[in-house]
Amino acid sequence: MIRFSDITLNESEGDYDRTNEIMIKDGSTKWMLKTNATVLAYDSQGQMTISCSYVLHFWYTKEVYIIGTDHPLNLAAPDDDIMDLSVWCEKHGWNIPHIHDSLIADPQGLTFWMRIYRMNLVQSVGLKKHDDEEMSRLSYTEESKLSYTEESKEQSDVD
Repeated sequence: MIRFSDITLNESEGDYDRTNEIMIKDGSTKWMLKTNATVLAYDSQGQMTISCSYVLHFWYTKEVYIIGTDHPLNLAAPDDDIMDLSVWCEKHGWNIPHIHDSLIADPQGLTFWMRIYRMNLVQSVGLKKHDDEEMSRLSYTEESKLSYTEESKEQSDVD
């Protein structure tokens, strides 16, 4: 369940098409709605697993940005709220959320959000760049090991 502080998102029940229609009727073709959202996540037995607050920006382009959150940045906290938010966005006509760069500025935030990014629950240019660089380093390391192993084998064949 997601609760919004923004009147327009509440009126449209979060549906992108209805939100866009309301905004156009108000005379805005290019708009952004800033809202505080509370995401309540439940397990299959109906027990709440986690409740977190988010500051979200909803854009006329269907983009959603997570600007801030009180979600604990540790591995022990459940990710159900983030999963619910991502699924909710797609179900209501929005794109999966982007992470604002300020959330990945410190090592703990980077580690936490990278894990969520790799689960395809969020988008981020910064996380993609970091992930690509990490994969490139790993690939280089594997190529180096392979090259070293082949050179060692060739050297032992000569001996």
